[in-house]
Amino acid sequence: MTKNISQKLKNVMVVTSIPLSIYMVFYILQPERFGSLGGIFLLIQQSFVPTITSMGLLYIIVMGLFDFSIGAILVMSSLVGLSLVQNYGYAGLILGCVITAVALQLVNAVLYSLLKIPSLIVTVGTLMIFEALGSFVAPADLWIPAEYGAFGRFPANVILGILVVVFAYFIMYRTRFGIYVQAIGQSETIARSMGVNPAKIKFYGFIMCGFFVGLGAVSLCSFNGGMVAQIGMNSMMRVFTPMIGCFIGITLKKYCNVMVGIFIGQFILSMITLGLITLKVDVAIQNFLTGLFLIVLVALSAINKKNEVVK
Repeated sequence: MTKNISQKLKNVMVVTSIPLSIYMVFYILQPERFGSLGGIFLLIQQSFVPTITSMGLLYIIVMGLFDFSIGAILVMSSLVGLSLVQNYGYAGLILGCVITAVALQLVNAVLYSLLKIPSLIVTVGTLMIFEALGSFVAPADLWIPAEYGAFGRFPANVILGILVVVFAYFIMYRTRFGIYVQAIGQSETIARSMGVNPAKIKFYGFIMCGFFVGLGAVSLCSFNGGMVAQIGMNSMMRVFTPMIGCFIGITLKKYCNVMVGIFIGQFILSMITLGLITLKVDVAIQNFLTGLFLIVLVALSAINKKNEVVK
């Protein structure tokens, strides 16, 4: 019992020390422009936006798949939801975003199942198709009316984020589908020998991802106040923040639940971005340092795993 408590305390210390250390570094460098309670609370709210999308992407990544069309789906879903919110209110916004995202992920699932080619190739192709469709749906910028922007403001944005994280946890750890997803991630060969159909689970994994991405679109367009169509693969930039959050969550899985780890990862990324902005660091250097942070974190996790094996 004492050993268990000691291990849990150690895990809490490890998980909290990372964001706390980053906070202290930026606070020391810019005490006047970084670190206020209001600013941190805004960062927490902001972190829920990509966290919701990460919850869906997790089902894909755990099974060894990649989806680079997520950004285009976020944009397309937001545009459809914003087109419908004018006439149908919140129902149009939520259903428009979620149904569109699920339908687009259904396209990915069908193509991946039929063509038998890597998911990366499939989703890069659909990325360009979805971007083009988005430009037809909304050739001009779309904005959300103030009376329907609650999911971009406190407390609705935090409530939505928490509910999504809890639901994603339930699906992943309390349902047969989630157990199969984890089994495929551990070893597809062993999962197949146990009677799991990997092709079927991956198909439904894309659909589940679409559901969460649709909710992510609701949060994103509400928080930003609108959306603009993107072409030329520009929407791909929206993939990396949720994807990095997933990788950080998976890396921290040893110390906390992966869902909690994803949120912490998104909070860390938001804090790093804000900190570098307050220091007036160039965008290219910001991306370099963020990528370097991810590499270091994953490398440390790999070293710990090796040490455990040696012990």
